[in-house]
Amino acid sequence: MEKDNLPGIDEILELLPHRHPFLLIDKVTGVLPQKSITGIKNVTYNEWYFQGLPKAYRIVPASILSEAIAQLGAILIYMDEENRGRLVLFSGLRRVRFRKPVRPGDEVTMSVEVLRRRGRLGRFAVLATVKEKIVLNGIMQFALE
Repeated sequence: MEKDNLPGIDEILELLPHRHPFLLIDKVTGVLPQKSITGIKNVTYNEWYFQGLPKAYRIVPASILSEAIAQLGAILIYMDEENRGRLVLFSGLRRVRFRKPVRPGDEVTMSVEVLRRRGRLGRFAVLATVKEKIVLNGIMQFALE
């Protein structure tokens, strides 16, 4: 998809039901409709899940990284008009590994690729990097309601 046609924050807010503080996608950087999507999550010191933690413990929880990449996958699904109004449920993680900690100041680059889709069930290959180093990779399963 051309850069002019990428969903901006207004379109992301139209596609996803999530709102602050749980909207975790800052920018979509590339889309191949019904195939793959890339995007960015900028991690700041002000994230709600860091509040009250000492400096040494300010690491993005694995569940938050998983949710961020799941939201990116949901954007890809919702970009297909026929899926709007349906609910994307993430039903499993397979071979997902968290390889390095993500800290305030990091820019997480994420990619989601559709591996398989049959009816209302499917699988994504997911990858997240910081400075070209893998921080998360694996497979996520989803179902459409």
